[in-house]
Amino acid sequence: MANNHTQSSSVLELTLDQFDQANKIIDRVMEEIEKEDGCVQCDVNFDGSNAWFSGEENCNVDHVEQFARALIEELELDEPFYCSWAYTCDKLRVDEFGGGAMVVQRGKDTFWVDAMSHVRNHVERDG
Repeated sequence: MANNHTQSSSVLELTLDQFDQANKIIDRVMEEIEKEDGCVQCDVNFDGSNAWFSGEENCNVDHVEQFARALIEELELDEPFYCSWAYTCDKLRVDEFGGGAMVVQRGKDTFWVDAMSHVRNHVERDG
């Protein structure tokens, strides 16, 4: 049996004067995710005033996006937040590896990219 993992680590830069409000936003979103999904599947920590999102085994990047979206919109942050992740497997199984990325920007829909889908779309489009 093989174990699949989603690994990620990204930082949303904040200022010290945003720390208290950011902490409240994180707590609220954490409660919302726990109510909806049962548990939060990403680690959320503060590195100084910055919000650090990570996960070594089962990082749910949808949860990362929810935290980042709330912080960006409510704190009115204009800098984009970038997050990438890797799909890994503890056995060398065909097509069990990959990854993706997203960018969250204030007032815009989140843009998502999956590596394998991107490559397949390129071949289908351009031959």
